[in-house]
Amino acid sequence: MKYTPKKLLIYSALTASTVLTSTVVNAAGFALREQSAYGQGSSFAGVAAGGDISTSFWNPATIGEVEGSEIQGILNIINAESEIETTGASNVIYRDLNETGDVGGTTLVPNIYYASEINDKLAWGLSLTVPFGSSTDADRGDRSQYVSLGADVSAINISPTISYEVVNNLTFAAGLQIQKFDVELSRAIPVGARFGRFSANDPVLTIEGDDTAIGYTLGATYKIGGTSLGLGYRSSIDHDLEGRISAPALGVNASIDVELETPSLITFGIKQQLSDKLSLGFTFERADWSTVGTLLVRSSVTGGVVTLGGNPVAVPLNYVDTNFYSIGGEYKYSSSMTLRSGLGYDETTVSDTTRTTQLPDNDRYWLSFGLTKQFKSFDLDVGYTYVRLKEEAEINIGPGHASFTGLPYTGRSDPTVHILSIGVTKRF
Repeated sequence: MKYTPKKLLIYSALTASTVLTSTVVNAAGFALREQSAYGQGSSFAGVAAGGDISTSFWNPATIGEVEGSEIQGILNIINAESEIETTGASNVIYRDLNETGDVGGTTLVPNIYYASEINDKLAWGLSLTVPFGSSTDADRGDRSQYVSLGADVSAINISPTISYEVVNNLTFAAGLQIQKFDVELSRAIPVGARFGRFSANDPVLTIEGDDTAIGYTLGATYKIGGTSLGLGYRSSIDHDLEGRISAPALGVNASIDVELETPSLITFGIKQQLSDKLSLGFTFERADWSTVGTLLVRSSVTGGVVTLGGNPVAVPLNYVDTNFYSIGGEYKYSSSMTLRSGLGYDETTVSDTTRTTQLPDNDRYWLSFGLTKQFKSFDLDVGYTYVRLKEEAEINIGPGHASFTGLPYTGRSDPTVHILSIGVTKRF
């Protein structure tokens, strides 16, 4: 195959911003599920039905359970092992470069929640969370450097909420999502490919952008006997990411806009008290990832689509909607300690024709354990989850693939993720 300079430049630009996806395969797309140490211990089974104030991430009506005032701080430690193995023709094409190896790493994700009872019907809350994020890092000279060298994606949410018990045991709530979204990414440009040479010294293309926008959240809880039901909704948020695209070696330096609509999320949860000590929970979650389709990179000066080599720069993510299911239980081991465990199944946003090294993903299983320990002046929540793909993720960027622009890449990966969540709750 002949690689012309125009095709190679287009390839680099088209794939550059796909680091909006995540190699941390603990949740679909670039979402982060780590919002609750309490929920982590049972694979988030029944979180929309309540349990503690961190469940307000999925359903703001759960803050209606608060008595007095509470503040909770959570630290999530996510370790992703994502080894990319180049296969097939790519081993010949990139023979002068190194194997990619592990593009994952360890990430810290914090959350803070506050809730306060105004009266026996009304409560309000405020949270600081990180609903989306990813971080990848490959070395210069790796065989995947033309797909990605590095990426940092983060979204920080500030969410004020209010809940009201309209009748006994039926609570409604609403809130805002004030979201700051940041993207920074880079990759190598294979300028020597037309001569069959790939080098660690090839120039680098960088894209960065950020935006602040507003969405909303709604929820309801209902309790009858030993059964608790909850339904929560987080709206999608439209972002106009403003930033720059640059490749100094090619004389590219321009201000850009990229429109991105984050997925909406609907979560249903049920908890059933089976005895004084034992309860069972179930969660069903639907994420509208199809809002993340082909992203166009536009000039912030002219408003037109940025072109390189006469071709438009676009990011064909083409995600699909996903479901998440989990079931888990709680056992009150003693008056001061509760034990949890759960299983989850999480569908992937990608297919064989959209999977890349930024998201070497497939449907995945969750296995979780956790506990709550009550001390005199605070509660301690600890949750651990092991995430494993249902089957190995095959990467085949060739004809018919959404990201193929003339330069093929084949590989495979079988990522695993370890998640440790620690939360401390203080009541006033």
